[in-house]
Amino acid sequence: MPSPKLSAHCLAEVKEASSAGAGAAFAQFVGAVLVARKPVVRAAGEPLESGVWKTGIFFEIQGELEGDIAILLTPPTRGAVTAVLEGMLQGPPSADACESIVLELGNIVASRIVSAIADRMKGRLVLSIPHMVTDGVERELAWRTRDITGSPLTARRSRFETEFVDRSGRLRALVVLVPDLPDAHFEEAFDTVES
Repeated sequence: MPSPKLSAHCLAEVKEASSAGAGAAFAQFVGAVLVARKPVVRAAGEPLESGVWKTGIFFEIQGELEGDIAILLTPPTRGAVTAVLEGMLQGPPSADACESIVLELGNIVASRIVSAIADRMKGRLVLSIPHMVTDGVERELAWRTRDITGSPLTARRSRFETEFVDRSGRLRALVVLVPDLPDAHFEEAFDTVES
C-alpha cells in the first residue's frame, strides 16, 4: 500500500475533481444525478467487482505524473447514455454515434480529474487518446497495471477509485486512477504545495 501522504494526495484530488465536475459530466450524459461515494484505495492487482463493469474507457497519463486512468460503466449506465443521445437525435443513433458519445463522456471526466491533479502539482499532465473496451474490462485493467519491469516497487502500486451511483443504485460508474510513480517521487511532486 502507498504511504499516507500519497494516499491523501491521490484521494484528495479524485474527490475534489469528482465534486468539481465529474459528477456534473455524468449527470449531463446519463440524464440522472450520480453522487460520488467516498474514494477508496486498493492494490493495483486487486480484482474488480466481477461481471459488473462492461464498458471501460482507458487513458494513459504522461507528464509530471504517469500512469493510467479509466472510466468504467455498467450496462444500464451505458444504456442511459445511449438513451440521452437518442433523445437528442429524436431517433435511434448509429453504433458509431453511440461509441463516440461514450468516448466523449470518458474524455470529459478523465480530463477534469487529471487537470485537478496537474493544478495541484503545478505541473503538466497529458492524456492519451482514449481506448474503449466492451469485452474484458477486468483483463484490460489488469494488463494496464501489470508489473512489466519485475521491480518490487510494483507491489506498492495502488489504484484510487471513486464510484458514482444514482439514487436507485441502478446507474453506476467507476473512476480508477493508477499512478506509476513510486511513493517518494510522487511525494516530491507535491513537496512545494502546501497541504
